[in-house]
Amino acid sequence: MRILAITATLLFLAAGGQVAASPENESMMPDIPDKTQPDEKTLIGGQPDQRDLYQAKEAGIRTVVNLRGVGEFDDWAQSEVVTDLGMLYIHIPVDGANGLTRPAVEAFDRAVKATNDEPALFHCASGNRVGAMFALRAGILQDQPVEVALDIGRKHGMTGLEDEVRQLLESGELPGAG
Repeated sequence: MRILAITATLLFLAAGGQVAASPENESMMPDIPDKTQPDEKTLIGGQPDQRDLYQAKEAGIRTVVNLRGVGEFDDWAQSEVVTDLGMLYIHIPVDGANGLTRPAVEAFDRAVKATNDEPALFHCASGNRVGAMFALRAGILQDQPVEVALDIGRKHGMTGLEDEVRQLLESGELPGAG
């Protein structure tokens, strides 16, 4: 047993003596507003600040997907901060219920795929639009039943947009379909 402990210590020191931050360790994730973590690789919530983005990078986040509308947040250049930290930045403007369109859902689907199943932070002002987009992606693009899609949306932060999302899912159509 002592040899095992010594071996483990030597391996730890050989690896640089550091414990890597892991998205599986929720305590290392930034404390963004309205934070939810539906799985070990997905962090959802409201607008992160610059410190949150640094913590996200340290926790292993590789991609930041911003769903805030154009001009909705101009306090600082989020895209520059994210890219300077070496993370991928994707901005899909979703202006509330009016932004729940087929082009936006398709862009969101591409963004989810662009994460390559690596840790990602998705945000808007509260997480509500993020959850709505996950629900619409599930229901419209992945043909999930309405209640399953809504449950996915709720688990991913959807709150106030649920009625609008339900109507869109039940109709099977999204505005802006070509």
